[in-house]
Amino acid sequence: MVATIHLTSPTNTNACTYLIDWVRSEEENFVWAATSFSFPLEKGVIASHVQASLDTKPIRKIFTATYENIPIGHIELERINEWNQSATICRVLINPNMRGKGLGTLMMAELVQKSFADLGLSRLELFVFSSNTAAIRSYQKAGFIEEGHLHKWMRHQDRFLDAKIMSALKSNR
Repeated sequence: MVATIHLTSPTNTNACTYLIDWVRSEEENFVWAATSFSFPLEKGVIASHVQASLDTKPIRKIFTATYENIPIGHIELERINEWNQSATICRVLINPNMRGKGLGTLMMAELVQKSFADLGLSRLELFVFSSNTAAIRSYQKAGFIEEGHLHKWMRHQDRFLDAKIMSALKSNR
């Protein structure tokens, strides 16, 4: 039997506090959110971030992925461009206790399906650190292809990190 992942959007600013427990170190925080959040995560900061997804014309869409009614993942869409029918996937995170079970791939595949069918998008893109090989494999399994390599894309502490840009196109489904 194939696992079924459900994506739901927050309905209030108290949503997504699970992130405080899931992001356990400054390094995990950086891999998940780059420079978007400081560590440790704080409830008020998360609430402000969620608020931007609750507006009439939101700047982002936030989804909690559940499996058997248990929150197992977090994923966001930003830079949603209705004219170009595109968006950027960001801040992808799987509950640390649920990693290694293929649920990240299922969550990503569900977001792709929802984005193309329900949101009218035709292109999704994401940036991933080149060193995050588990995420890259998961994205490839969900149908993403590598479009390019970004050398010294972002500085973290005393080093620069490379990244890959990956995309999924509705026309390739």
